[in-house]
Amino acid sequence: MNIIQKVKELNLPDGSYVVEGSAVMDILGIRKARDIDLVVSKEVYTKLKQDREWKEGFLHDTNFLAKDIYEIWLEWDSKDNEPNLEELLKDAHVIDGVPFVNIKRLLGWKKRRKLEKDLVDIKLIEEYLGDK
Repeated sequence: MNIIQKVKELNLPDGSYVVEGSAVMDILGIRKARDIDLVVSKEVYTKLKQDREWKEGFLHDTNFLAKDIYEIWLEWDSKDNEPNLEELLKDAHVIDGVPFVNIKRLLGWKKRRKLEKDLVDIKLIEEYLGDK
């Protein structure tokens, strides 16, 4: 899956989104992702929610939108569960014009969450960062 191409197919305005989750690991060559998670602005979320192709769900104590390989969120790794796109963009890693959550932030989130599936990712990210 070409993450950059798939994100660009959404035609989201610059500064209105950041890619998070396993897609960050994929773009850095750490491991492949099966989906693409994005945090978006309130305006983008509202617009997509009006499109019937996007289905609203509830997971991790918050609403999200899903379509095909995409999941769209208003917040991620937020201390107060409030939208935090602006904060995530501050230290985002931009590749070919697409912003990705900083890998160190992803590592910290996975360490705090500590789900079984995160344990392998933690090791892989730590190995990746050890090479840098």
